[in-house]
Amino acid sequence: MELFKEILSFLKNPRRDIRSEKPASENLKDIFLIFICTFITVIGLVAPIMFSVLDMENIPNKLQDLSENISQLQFFLLGVVVAPLAEEFIFRFPLKYRKGVLILILAFLSALLFYLASKMFSENHAIILGLSLFLPYTILLLINESPLSELGLKKLFPFVFYITAALFGFAHVSNYALDPSLWYMTPILVMPQLLLGLMLGFVRLKYGLWASILMHAMNNFIPFMAMVFAPEI
Repeated sequence: MELFKEILSFLKNPRRDIRSEKPASENLKDIFLIFICTFITVIGLVAPIMFSVLDMENIPNKLQDLSENISQLQFFLLGVVVAPLAEEFIFRFPLKYRKGVLILILAFLSALLFYLASKMFSENHAIILGLSLFLPYTILLLINESPLSELGLKKLFPFVFYITAALFGFAHVSNYALDPSLWYMTPILVMPQLLLGLMLGFVRLKYGLWASILMHAMNNFIPFMAMVFAPEI
């Protein structure tokens, strides 16, 4: 219960200085517990909301199509190894990053946003959308490491945290082939990723980047294995 109280307190006022001082074994237990509770919440609460609001059977899952076009090993490595590493580096690493890799982070983020936008919109619209998301995010990263007073940084960090989590969630809309006319349903479609983004952000700040990568990999393992081994109907 203490852990969940800490998470709720953190979500009310996100801050960077929450590093755990517990032994590694205790940290692993906490990370696994957070993962289990997050996964259960998505299955028991978020998924029913999605299915009640959206006709999920008529929204094709692009990941399912991808799993049918590449080998099972490639699909596993992509979803459980590559994706967690890349996404945590892009979305969680900036919460506590070294100045020397800022350009690399921004380059990865710019490429990702353009790729996702180009899949959903025309090239011109993709450029506009990419810039509209990329520029504010760049500013947030710079603010996050700027020489502000400690009080000023504490006031700004919640915006950095929540916008980063939101970008992570909305980036996953590319997993689905949603009718463009239903764009306003996007927040509901990516609710699992929005929740996951918040929890991964806490884990990253509390236990380190390795912990958010591990939890992200665990989160992807179950659905990816289900796609690979689910019987065809």
